[in-house]
Amino acid sequence: ARNYQAAAKYLSQAVLYAPNYIPAHRYYAMVLDRLGKKSDAAQQLDEAQALTSRQQRLSQGYMLENQPGQQP
Repeated sequence: ARNYQAAAKYLSQAVLYAPNYIPAHRYYAMVLDRLGKKSDAAQQLDEAQALTSRQQRLSQGYMLENQPGQQP
């Protein structure tokens, strides 16, 4: 059985405790979308995309992790 409410509860904790873990944001977005929470789903997907972009820049050496005056 597909229990999207339980999945949403679990994934909300996952993104809280591991905010830089991209798959948690992507799966949370999918679950929120299934629950009809389109705005919240879009927000989680945007976060996942921003984290992916940031991770790619870091891995390619385009930016330092913690530059002075810049928020991570």
